[in-house]
Amino acid sequence: MLPGTRARELMESYPLTSDNYQKAVSALKDRFGEKELLTEIYIRELLKLIMSNVQSHGKDRLSLSKLFNKIESHFRSLESMGIDQEKNAAWLYPMFESCLSTDILHAWQRSPQFNKDDKEKETQSRLSNLLEFLRKEVEYEGRVKLVRTTFGTPFVPREERGRGAKPKAGKGSAYSQRS
Repeated sequence: MLPGTRARELMESYPLTSDNYQKAVSALKDRFGEKELLTEIYIRELLKLIMSNVQSHGKDRLSLSKLFNKIESHFRSLESMGIDQEKNAAWLYPMFESCLSTDILHAWQRSPQFNKDDKEKETQSRLSNLLEFLRKEVEYEGRVKLVRTTFGTPFVPREERGRGAKPKAGKGSAYSQRS
C-alpha cells in the first residue's frame, strides 16, 4: 500500500498479528470494497483513457502497445467487478474503436477479423475480434521493431509514420550515420 493513503493508515491501525489479519482484510473490504462505487471508478478511468487518446494528436497519443495494455488492464478490472465484456460489447466496442489511430482503424477494417462471417459472429463478438486483432498488431509491431533495430535501422512506430517524423539519431542508427 502506498504511504500516506487512507488504506495504509487503516492497515497501520491494526497491530501486526495473525489474529488481526482477517479483521484488517474485512475492514478494507468494508471501507473500500463497495462494488457499485468501484465499478463506477473503473468505468470512469476507462472513459478517461479513451477520451485522452481520442483528443491526443501526434506524440501525445499512446502507442498501440501501451493503449492495448491499458485496455486489457481496464477489462480485467471490470471483469473483477462482474462486468463481462461479451455482455457489454454493444457499448464497449464503439468506445475502443473510436480511440484507435486512423492507420490502425484502416488495418482493422481490412482485417479478416473485422469481416468474420455470420456463423462466427454468433460465438465471438466484434469486440473480441477487435481485441484479438490489436493483440496481433502489438505482436507484429514488436517483431518489426526487432527486425528494424537489429542492424541499426531506425524503428518508427506506425503512429508516427507519414507525419514527417524523422528517426531519432542514435549510436549506430542508419540516420546518425548519414548525418
